[in-house]
Amino acid sequence: MPLTGTFDVETFSSGDDVTQTLRYFDHYASKVSRATAIEKGFNVYQYGYPWETVVKKDFTEKTTKLYAHGRISYEMAYVMPDNKTVYGTDDGTNCVFTMMKLKKEKDLKEGTNFCMKMTQTSPAGGDVKDFKGDIEWIKMPTPTHAEAEAAIKTKPSFYSLFDFESCNADGTCPTTGFKSINAGACECLKVKTGMEKIAAVLEKKRYAAYLGCTLEFYRWEGITYDPDSKKAYTAISNVGRGMNDGDAVYDKGGQNHLKMTENSCGCVMEMDIDAEMKATKARMLVCGKASTASPIPAAGSFKDSCDVNGIANPDNVAVIPKAKQVPPQFPPRRSRLDPFRVMLLP
Repeated sequence: MPLTGTFDVETFSSGDDVTQTLRYFDHYASKVSRATAIEKGFNVYQYGYPWETVVKKDFTEKTTKLYAHGRISYEMAYVMPDNKTVYGTDDGTNCVFTMMKLKKEKDLKEGTNFCMKMTQTSPAGGDVKDFKGDIEWIKMPTPTHAEAEAAIKTKPSFYSLFDFESCNADGTCPTTGFKSINAGACECLKVKTGMEKIAAVLEKKRYAAYLGCTLEFYRWEGITYDPDSKKAYTAISNVGRGMNDGDAVYDKGGQNHLKMTENSCGCVMEMDIDAEMKATKARMLVCGKASTASPIPAAGSFKDSCDVNGIANPDNVAVIPKAKQVPPQFPPRRSRLDPFRVMLLP
């Protein structure tokens, strides 16, 4: 998983992401200071971007880190058929869904970022399988590729991008002008003047919440598109935390846009895509359900806590264009997805 922390403490202990990553820089220590980490070559803002790799006929390749897209825990970046729209899914807790509109077709380095605001249209607190929502895209300040790369080389800190203060007990901010967000915990932020574009890529997830986008999805996996139905499909491997209504930790200070019941077996979500390749509406296509077997059957060290006649914790999904049925070599229980032409990868 890409590193997404603020890198705002002074000493890191053995076992955390910083000390582990420093091994790639040939530096081994049980504790390391922030200053030493930077000196050895580590900068948290170097990590968490999508990549483009061009492979030539002789199998040599050129790989480019796409700085202007911004930094989140990408599960997948997906280029739509217009070659100008790129979606990014974010895997973790309190996830964001983003889109970049490229300036030129197939030029993945430059464009304008947008983040998704989801307005739930199904009843609050309803079963997740009945979830429906309308999608709005909010424009984010976006630097050029060169501007973002140059900013990273200055070795910025979180506090060079935002003013920060702790939330009140009720999730509000003590000081006027600060905005309360939840990127996994309640935070009160105020972007520093002139740092809007850089903050929006280096702390893309937080900035999306700062703009009012939805930051409540949990374990958002990859995305795919069916050109026949003009639908996109994506997996939420576990419905919980900020997706529930008013979670005491993950909704505190946040928008609380999502209000549905927990489902640890996960769902596949379907989205309508318009002529501009923008997602406009979302609904759950199929969800798993908890096993009612007693006792729950076990295979090796794992228990089938989800009903084997449904899906369980879907990860990346893919569409087979023109296909009308799930391939016969797949287990019969997955045939329930006919005729939606979406298959779950094992």
